[in-house]
Amino acid sequence: MTGRTIIIIVVGIILTAAIILFRIEAASTNIVKNVDDYYYHQTARNIAQSGVGMGLRKLADSSSWRAGIPLMNLLTGKVIVTLADTTFNGCPVVRVCAVGITGYGTNTEMRDTSTAFTAKGPGPYLPKAAAITNGATRDGGGLLIDGEDHDTTGTKLVAQNGILGVFTTSTFQITSNNSTVGGTNSIPKDIAPKKNNYDTSIIHQNQTYTGGFPKTPEQVLGGVTNGYTDGMLKIFAQSGQAGSQYVTDPVMLKANAGIVQCSGVTYLELAPGITWSPKLSGSGIVVVHNSSLNATLKQPGGMFKGLIITDDLTNLGGLDLIGSIIQLTSTPTSDIFGTSNGSIIFSRQAIVNALAPIRLSGSNGSAANVIGWWE
Repeated sequence: MTGRTIIIIVVGIILTAAIILFRIEAASTNIVKNVDDYYYHQTARNIAQSGVGMGLRKLADSSSWRAGIPLMNLLTGKVIVTLADTTFNGCPVVRVCAVGITGYGTNTEMRDTSTAFTAKGPGPYLPKAAAITNGATRDGGGLLIDGEDHDTTGTKLVAQNGILGVFTTSTFQITSNNSTVGGTNSIPKDIAPKKNNYDTSIIHQNQTYTGGFPKTPEQVLGGVTNGYTDGMLKIFAQSGQAGSQYVTDPVMLKANAGIVQCSGVTYLELAPGITWSPKLSGSGIVVVHNSSLNATLKQPGGMFKGLIITDDLTNLGGLDLIGSIIQLTSTPTSDIFGTSNGSIIFSRQAIVNALAPIRLSGSNGSAANVIGWWE
């Protein structure tokens, strides 16, 4: 082998080694860069997730909060949080979106976005009238119905702050000289309860219920668009929160000397055609319902403050109700709504109090209300 050949071989070895070393170094650099990129990306994601958590917490404290959080330092980077009202699978929600940023303003800046959709908490509810029915209704007794606003003791409260006395999709008739109806009309003007020759401006007959007449207790409260999904009241009652009760047999209800003690949601899912004739006390929401819309509340008595939702109602007599009542069925067992002394006196505060435990339990932004999370 000549000296020239040896030189060529040596030079070739050196060049090959240099190329290999260069490629190794380049590969090492890429590996380091990939590791750095992954770290920065994961950090940005962690910041974004933390930002969503911050947004949910602030939303839980204030359901109307939509201001968001402007660019701020968080962990080892920065975050921006925005909120918006939207829908998710047809359900009204608040979208909480956070952008996590690392290396802000540098050539290594990296961003990641995290989005949560949280169901809106249950909203307020205002009945159309003190008494609402979906079928022919006749007051055959000395029943007092008054849609003017009262406090929870039954004392008249704020003028021109009430609702109708009666709202029905069918007809309403008074057949007793002892029955009286009052309320607040659309002007608004307060109409004191009157016997006979009642003021038609506070009794609306043959009405169309916007969106169709409710078929479930939750639809009474505005349904999913107001944060009340079907079955929600039943689930709440089964939880026992705020003293709630759920039964299929009325004898299982808590009672004192034969008087049912109501609190939270008192929910009776009665078998078709079964009637319940209780004496009530306490407050909250009373539901008498089944899927066939033929669970019947018959001749209740006592004193109750809040909202009564029943499929069928007949012979409302000795009950003094401060709040509102709604009958769901269009084919009641009897058109006789009242048969003797009793009262339905509207109170905004009683309705607010009745819904308070449910609205509090479903307050906006709680982690339990998150129905979707996108990364």
